Amino acid sequence: MSAEIQRVYIASAQAEIIERIVLAKSYFCPVGQSSDGRKAAGEIRRLSPDLLILGSALTGLDGLALIDELGNSMLAPPRILFLLPMQSETWLHMAREKGADLAENLPENLEMLIPRLEKLADMPLARLSGKTEEMRISLAGELLDELGVPAALKGRRYMLFGAAYVACAPHLANAYSRKMYPLLGDKFSATPQAVERAIRTAIENTWLHGNLPAIQRLFGFSVDAERGKPTNAEFISMLAEHVRREGEKQLLQTQTIR
Repeated sequence: MSAEIQRVYIASAQAEIIERIVLAKSYFCPVGQSSDGRKAAGEIRRLSPDLLILGSALTGLDGLALIDELGNSMLAPPRILFLLPMQSETWLHMAREKGADLAENLPENLEMLIPRLEKLADMPLARLSGKTEEMRISLAGELLDELGVPAALKGRRYMLFGAAYVACAPHLANAYSRKMYPLLGDKFSATPQAVERAIRTAIENTWLHGNLPAIQRLFGFSVDAERGKPTNAEFISMLAEHVRREGEKQLLQTQTIR
């Protein structure tokens, strides 16, 4: 699994027992736990954990409703391991449809949660509701239009999804060559090297022919001849920060209206 320490929240009727098991592994860091779904929703939004162990039977708000709540209120919800104490393929299917990354029956031996959690940690992106994913991609596209990135360039497509991915999973910003380029390559049937080159070409084209005032507003005056243009990572990270910031504003406005 990933060598990075994963921050874990536990929302389960057995939260205290599970927390002790998770604490025994140095690469997992429990950041909170509750058996109350409503309380858990607020803490998860505040703490932004990487992973969520989610039981179906919670007070206040059940597990399926909590998945919906997080999908509607977080641009970057945690990756979710949904656990069901009884045998029901219907419930497991519903959990996956709503956005659980893994949905399984609760094992009798709770130690067996660790390999499932390790599998979850290796997933690069959380599953998101279609609405949230569309929002991220739309926000990235609007900014690329403003910067003057030509629609015909392959690199624009990689920028678009790269920014949307990093806005959702910030850890990807530290692993472009190892994670981001392969992830984009798998999505678009290209090699990681081709993805990297296409993004670099799109940046160069934008710096030569794009909207200079918009470029300077987003990147400051680091676009002068002496300092040169940003790297692929700098460019996508800046786009991702815009997507994250504007996406959170839109979600907050939606919640206020509701």
